Amino acid sequence: MSLQMEKEVLNQNLALDKSRSLDEVLRANNVHTDKLYKPEKQYPLQGSDKPKEVKTDFACPVSGARISVKDHGIVELCSIGMLQFCDYLDVSFTRAGYSIEDAQPFKEALLFQPKRLTGDPEMDQWNAGPKKILNSTLESMMDKYPKLKREIVKTALLGEGIYEGDAIPTHVATPKKFVRITEEYIDKVTEICNLDIRLKGRSRLPDTNIRRREPSFRIGLNMKNL
Repeated sequence: MSLQMEKEVLNQNLALDKSRSLDEVLRANNVHTDKLYKPEKQYPLQGSDKPKEVKTDFACPVSGARISVKDHGIVELCSIGMLQFCDYLDVSFTRAGYSIEDAQPFKEALLFQPKRLTGDPEMDQWNAGPKKILNSTLESMMDKYPKLKREIVKTALLGEGIYEGDAIPTHVATPKKFVRITEEYIDKVTEICNLDIRLKGRSRLPDTNIRRREPSFRIGLNMKNL
């Protein structure tokens, strides 16, 4: 839904009630919605074979606001593959003042995961084994490295250390709120969000009902609680 809102506001074709509400919220906060632009995809600073969508959904050259658009409800701050999650860990460990080497065993376990699982039997097997182990390890790491969760959340919100320039948002907007991303805002998000590793649905095999899925790292959050 947030993607559709983003497109409708960017194009000023406000079909959804939520898009109209978002447009009103932005205009009330000096965002000129008739002058918005969408930042280009960027190659992550860690390297990649292709550019990726950045954290800023659109920016206003008049006010200078770079805006991440969210629905006013349950959202995902990120849902990324294991390779990109390893980049998040490197950035977050470093920013928190921990050694990247401390993350290495967990990163090796992440990269050992299959890129794709096909069908329900493979899904069930993964959910019963690797998923539980990975999430238990993730939880243990949050306990052992108390600053880590906040830095992972900051990376997911801003893309700081992954992208640069106008890719990094200054504000979050929903159809109800327009909020500057401050250190205090990051603290609040860290308190109420949930981190886990799970399977993300992908395409189906051609001419079948058999689903492909891939392991992903996810941060879930209810925007109504902010």
